[in-house]
Amino acid sequence: MILHKNHKVIDSIEFNKKFYMKKIIPQHGKIINSIILLIMILILFSCTPTSYTIKEPELLRKAIAQQTQIPFTAYDTVVIEDFIGICGNSSYDEIKDWYEPHLYESPYREIIQQQYHGKLIFSNDTSFQVQIETTKPPSHYTESRHYYMRNKIDGRISGKIKNPNQVDITEIYTTKDSICHIHKSFLFKNNKWGMKDKNHLYKAN
Repeated sequence: MILHKNHKVIDSIEFNKKFYMKKIIPQHGKIINSIILLIMILILFSCTPTSYTIKEPELLRKAIAQQTQIPFTAYDTVVIEDFIGICGNSSYDEIKDWYEPHLYESPYREIIQQQYHGKLIFSNDTSFQVQIETTKPPSHYTESRHYYMRNKIDGRISGKIKNPNQVDITEIYTTKDSICHIHKSFLFKNNKWGMKDKNHLYKAN
């Protein structure tokens, strides 16, 4: 039994109930919120690559854009993913070496467009998002994006940082019936980035 300040005896169970409702539950809620925030931060860091500091990164992006040549000339539109990312079961070495040039920014997209005869789209473009949202595919297509991309090239450009002076780039271009892998090595020498070598691999789906 517990004595109230007005010298009235109240039931100890009722007292504990009020104390729990006023003190324990709010603290419990704060703890849960803190745990949720911590989990979100851990997820963010687990999916965000950390890399070496490469020399003159803007010059590298320009060099990559200048050497980007879209294959499959029979198609008149290419959609390049603006962000690919790496996470999940990837090893630490894969994450720390991961590189994405993000060529959707100016002036890099303009450089690519000058070398491509068709229409260049990046997946974060507003016009692309609107098209995906408004496209109504036939019932045998699982997603509107798949239907929209049926007569277009799907492009992905990413790479690995070998060291501050070398970055290996892989371009993957996919159509409904073919895929092309292009591997390139870029080296920083004499205060500029240049392509060292390149090889292609075509494969029919």
